[in-house]
Amino acid sequence: MKKVYSLKKALVLAVAIFLCQCAFSQSENLYQTAFRYVRDLNKGRELFAGDTLVSFPLYAYKDELSGYWHKTGDATETIADSSDWDSEADKIVQLDFLKQLRTKGAKPAHIIYFSRVCLGNLLIAEAMPEKHDANLSHEDQAAYNNCTQYLFIFDENGKIKKVFVHPNEQYN
Repeated sequence: MKKVYSLKKALVLAVAIFLCQCAFSQSENLYQTAFRYVRDLNKGRELFAGDTLVSFPLYAYKDELSGYWHKTGDATETIADSSDWDSEADKIVQLDFLKQLRTKGAKPAHIIYFSRVCLGNLLIAEAMPEKHDANLSHEDQAAYNNCTQYLFIFDENGKIKKVFVHPNEQYN
C-alpha cells in the first residue's frame, strides 16, 4: 500500500514539474517574439535584453486596455491592479535565456527590459539607449533617458494580437 502511495506521489510530482516546464517554455517564446518585434522596428541597431524582469504597471495602459477589453476604466483598473507584483522579492527575477536575445548593429546600442508575463498573455517591454554600461540596473539605465514602452497582447498560440506603444517616456 505504501509503495502504491509513493508511486502516486512521484507521478503527481513528475506531472507538476512537466507542466511548470511547459509554462516556462511558453513564456520564453513570448519574450522571444516580443524581442523580434522590437528588433524589426530598430533595424541596424545593436539590441540586447536585460536579464532582470522589471515591474511595469499595467495601469499606464488603462485607457488602451479599457477600449481593447470593452470594459469601463474602473473595471480595467481593478484587473491591472490585480496583476501588480506584491513584494520586493517578486521584482528581482532573473532569466538567463534573456541574455541570449541580442543583435549586432552599426547604430548605438539599445537595451530592452521585460516585465513578467501577466494575466496569461500580456507582456511589457521597454527599449532605451544603453548608457555605456550594460551592468547598470533598469533604474539607472532609465534615469534621464528616453524610453519606448510596448504592451504586447498575445493570443493562445503565442502570436501577437495587439501592441500598444508609449513612445518617449522619460524618467527623472
